[in-house]
Amino acid sequence: MKCSPFMATVIATHVFFILAHINRHSQFVGQSFRRQKNERLLESLVHRKQELASQLYALKDRDAIKEYAQRVLKMQPVALAQVKKLNANG
Repeated sequence: MKCSPFMATVIATHVFFILAHINRHSQFVGQSFRRQKNERLLESLVHRKQELASQLYALKDRDAIKEYAQRVLKMQPVALAQVKKLNANG
C-alpha cells in the first residue's frame, strides 16, 4: 500500500505537533518544580531574615548591653563623684 505525499506530510505534521506538545508540557513541569524550589528558598530566607532581625534587636537592648558589660567585661558603674573635668590648659 502506497502512501501519498499528502498523507505522509499530514502524519509527519501530527507527530511533530504531538512531540512539541510533550516537550512543552515537560518544560512546564520543570518550571513548576523550579518555582516551588524558589518559593521554599524565599520562605526560608524570609524566616532567616526575621531571626537575624530579632537577634539584632536583642543585641541593641540597653539592659542586655549593660548586663554583658558587667558580667563578661567586669565593668562597674561610675559614680558622678568619680568623674573629673579635664581642662585644655592642664
